[in-house]
Amino acid sequence: LLEGAIGKIYEHHDELRIRFRRTEGGWEQYYSADEASYAFEVRENFSDEAIDELQRSLDIEKGPLSRLVWFKDRGLYWLIHHLIIDGVSWRILLEDLNLAYKGKVLPLKTANYKSWGEYLEKYDDLSETHAYYNKVPIISLPPRETEKIESYTIEFSKDLTQDFLQKAQRAYKTQANDLLITALAQSLGEWMGRHDICVEMEGHGRESLE
Repeated sequence: LLEGAIGKIYEHHDELRIRFRRTEGGWEQYYSADEASYAFEVRENFSDEAIDELQRSLDIEKGPLSRLVWFKDRGLYWLIHHLIIDGVSWRILLEDLNLAYKGKVLPLKTANYKSWGEYLEKYDDLSETHAYYNKVPIISLPPRETEKIESYTIEFSKDLTQDFLQKAQRAYKTQANDLLITALAQSLGEWMGRHDICVEMEGHGRESLE
């Protein structure tokens, strides 16, 4: 039952069949034609040595990029290479696996990885994006001698938290992260005596492009 549910997940999510190959121009990404591009097995005992062996067995060229093992003394261990999954995707996969295991219908497929990449190319001229960020000056924090380090903790009341998460967003047409990063930039500006602050942030590529 579990192996059948896992098979449905790998059929439903195309990115789990992604492979990589080295070419003269560098690494290239492609879809494997093998629907069952994963390894599933049952083992008796869970151990750190077993997990190390499973991690070393992942192969980005030949596959698999994911392994599933049912340890009789622990339960399911699902290992997927970070090249094809992130923290957000893990939540989606686990929810879908739970549905498939219960025999329920999975949600409709959204845009596949290939279509998403093609749309990004049309949406944003990456050459212009790179040119813009290449002009952003790199600013090093000034050396400061610190005699002591202190931590300050503040707590928002329930009403203030609600205002911050809901009302402030409508007023400034922002998200909570935008306001927090603004507060950080202002604090650094006061400390450094300058306000041309550049903060590098990570994104998961799931912003709406409409």
